[in-house]
Amino acid sequence: MYFPFEVGSKRDIRPLQGYLFKLPTFFVEMFSLMRPVGGSASDSASPSGWVRTTGAPSKESVAHRDPFLVDPAMVDRASRAHAATQNALADRVTGLGLAPLSPGSEDPGYDLAWRTGNDWWVAEVKSLTKSNEEKQLRLGLGQVLRYQDALTRRLARPVRAVLMVEREPADGTWLGLCEALGVFLLWPDSLGRLHGKSSRDTS
Repeated sequence: MYFPFEVGSKRDIRPLQGYLFKLPTFFVEMFSLMRPVGGSASDSASPSGWVRTTGAPSKESVAHRDPFLVDPAMVDRASRAHAATQNALADRVTGLGLAPLSPGSEDPGYDLAWRTGNDWWVAEVKSLTKSNEEKQLRLGLGQVLRYQDALTRRLARPVRAVLMVEREPADGTWLGLCEALGVFLLWPDSLGRLHGKSSRDTS
């Protein structure tokens, strides 16, 4: 029903044109990077995320947008920046020996999550420009706090919040605000602050 390949006599088998396909479980299990994260019975309350593949997230399509309402070049730039920033965070998490996760169907719409010991981390990623920095930071902070609350209640265990942005904010007061709220505000040049310790060992 969900076979994602084009099959015919004139051309070799090839993927159908598209960004996302539903796949049967037996097919997913053939590829180790796509299989669900395993765990014991005690982990049954864990988010239903999947290990992220090493490829960049597909950039948002701009074909359906009205160019008179939204500049497609600006949307394309934001999509590329978001993908690059998210991949930088995923690479850091992977480099720490951890598994970066995408949300499952029952999870809130976070960008990335991972686990250190008994603790879970959840991240929201935002691209930034000079003109939208304030708006993006406000939006991202609200989103990640909401995800943190939802997962904390669902998992009944600590969940740390990370707001990952494209670059260091021009307004330095955002660092103090996020610190006061217990949110890690990170950008690519500051990823060295992120390590694989549990929240009890993280300052």
